[in-house]
Amino acid sequence: YIEQLETDLTKLKEEADSNNIFIEKLTMDKRNHENENASNKKQISTLETNIGKLEGQSSSDRNHIAKLGTKYDVLCQNYNEKLKMQNTKIESDLFICQNHTEKLEMQTALIIVTALLVLAAALFFETF
Repeated sequence: YIEQLETDLTKLKEEADSNNIFIEKLTMDKRNHENENASNKKQISTLETNIGKLEGQSSSDRNHIAKLGTKYDVLCQNYNEKLKMQNTKIESDLFICQNHTEKLEMQTALIIVTALLVLAAALFFETF
């Protein structure tokens, strides 16, 4: 019985380790998305600066810039929404993994307590 509990404990520890690796990957993915978002904001700032320079040109150029700005705004908005959805998914997956890891930790504690009770009972009956 104790060997089975030790086997179960080993399996649970391996699963917890696997979950921790998955959590680290999700955290890294989230960080990468945040870095990508920061890079996009920098590019937006650069484009806004360039738009400011071009605004001094003819009205025809200004109209063209306005059209490009609108297209750019739509693209940025769509991309930022995509990143937000991806981050929400990552956070959801991370939450699920953390809950599963907590469950595994509780199961591990229960196995340890059970093993200790079995050991205590064995010692008690061996003594008397």
